[in-house]
Amino acid sequence: MEGIDLFALTTLDDFNCLKEKLSAKFVIIRGGRSVGLVDSNLIKNIKNARGAGFEDVDIYIFPCVKPKLIKNKNVTCGNASETITSVLNELNCNNVKIGRVWLDIEGEPGENNKNQTYYWYEDKEKNIEFIDGMITTLNKNNQLFGIYASKYFWTKITGNEQKYSSSTKNIPLWYAHYDGINNFNDFYSKYSFGGWNKPFMKQYSDENSEKQKICNLSVDYNWRPF
Repeated sequence: MEGIDLFALTTLDDFNCLKEKLSAKFVIIRGGRSVGLVDSNLIKNIKNARGAGFEDVDIYIFPCVKPKLIKNKNVTCGNASETITSVLNELNCNNVKIGRVWLDIEGEPGENNKNQTYYWYEDKEKNIEFIDGMITTLNKNNQLFGIYASKYFWTKITGNEQKYSSSTKNIPLWYAHYDGINNFNDFYSKYSFGGWNKPFMKQYSDENSEKQKICNLSVDYNWRPF
């Protein structure tokens, strides 16, 4: 089953193009930005996707893990619980329903300096603690969720943590590997990580794909077996 994920404001006509010309059956929309803000396009994009006939709509949250020096009541940086509740509250206030929240675990870890800002800590335990905090909040809100990651970033950020794939947690994995192939053969042969035996979904092509020319939209392409 083919699907797309996106963050830019996408019109009803755009969603219709994705559905009709690319046979997209599901869509995943950015809900939380890496700067610690709820995405201003979130509600409009969900409503436009629904208007085009998409019934399978998820969102993803790119967390702002490190606290900001300048405080802003709308910025959730450094607070795992608020990272989740700010987005869920936005959905609830607009009476908008979604399927699953995907936690976007990507970006280089490191200590910030004048030349570069890093998304995650060098301390992998602190990163895992933040992920745990987001998961706890999602569970308290009875919200379905999963984890999005690549093998590279999952290893850099968590040290290839295995607990999220355990039988007790059994958290779905949406993995990124841009080989242009819409199946899981790469995962089973050489790309598995984090202890997951079976992924839920694959992001197999990014916004630089040739497919962009069809609807002229900046989206990523995904596949799942059902």
